[in-house]
Amino acid sequence: MNNTELEKVYRLYYNSLYIYALSLCKSEAKAKDLVQETFLKALLSLNSADGNVKYWLVKVCRNIYFNEVKYQKRFIYVEEDIINTIKSDEDVFKNVIKKDQKRELMNNILKLPCIQKDILLYWIYFELSDNEISKIMNISNQNIRQIKSRAKKNLMQIMEVDYE
Repeated sequence: MNNTELEKVYRLYYNSLYIYALSLCKSEAKAKDLVQETFLKALLSLNSADGNVKYWLVKVCRNIYFNEVKYQKRFIYVEEDIINTIKSDEDVFKNVIKKDQKRELMNNILKLPCIQKDILLYWIYFELSDNEISKIMNISNQNIRQIKSRAKKNLMQIMEVDYE
């Protein structure tokens, strides 16, 4: 991949990938590192990626994050004090998402269970198809549609409660 191609990919997908990384790690610094590492892998091996670049970037970002979490579990004992010092989701996303509706939608999506949250993020922010999401998450297309339907219903309930 040459520099102009990488620059185009970077401009197209940086914000979406950064928002996704924030949803995973809840830290601006870690999210920036995660996105940087994802684009580094893109520079090194995107020519070997088959199909959709966006799908490939999301999958690489997700894998890097989970590999890092798995690696960190071996060495770090997390105490309650550390957990309490982590910024709330609203604080992190307030700086990133400027429009009130998007910020509210993102905050409500983050209240969903993990699998539902991931599927909606892939679907809404990355505009991935059910087939692409099923490949990332190793879940059948039928289950993706079912989980997505439940996630939308749960999201609507959360949003109704917020408006009351």
